Amino acid sequence: MDIRNLENLKAFSSFVDFLENPGKYRTLLDEAKEVVKQFYEGAGFARSVAELREWKQIEEQGFSFRERDLLKREEAVEKVNLDLEYREAELHKEYTDKEAKLKLKEDMLKQRETAVLDLEAQSFAIEKLRLEYTRDLQALEKQRKDLRERENALKAVLG
Repeated sequence: MDIRNLENLKAFSSFVDFLENPGKYRTLLDEAKEVVKQFYEGAGFARSVAELREWKQIEEQGFSFRERDLLKREEAVEKVNLDLEYREAELHKEYTDKEAKLKLKEDMLKQRETAVLDLEAQSFAIEKLRLEYTRDLQALEKQRKDLRERENALKAVLG
C-alpha cells in the first residue's frame, strides 16, 4: 500500500463513520451552517468574493468621503477657534484700554477734587482775610472817628 491508498482509506473510513453516526456529525454541520449564516448576515447582500470586493471598495470610498468630510469639519472648527481666540484677544485689549482710560479719568477726577478742595481752602482763607480786613477797616474807621472827635475837641479847647 502506498500513501495515497492510506489517505483514501482514511477518507472512506470517515465517510462510513459519518453514515453510521449522523448525530455526532449533525452538531458539526449545524455549527458550520450557523457560521455560514452569520457570514451571510455580516456580508449582507454579498454572496461571492467579487461582491465582497465590490462592497469593500464602496465602503472604502464612503470611508474616504467621511474622512475628508471630517477633515473639512475639523478645519472649520479650527478656523472658528482661531476666530474666537482673535476676538477674545480684541475684547481683552478693548477691555484693557477702557480700564486704562477709566483709571486715567479717575486720576483726573481725583486731581480735580484735590484742586477743588484746595480752591475751597483758599476761598475760605480769602473769606477769612476779608472778614479780618473788614474788621480792621471798621476798627480803622472807628479810630479815625475817635481821632477826629479828639481833634475837634482839641480845636474847641484851643480854639
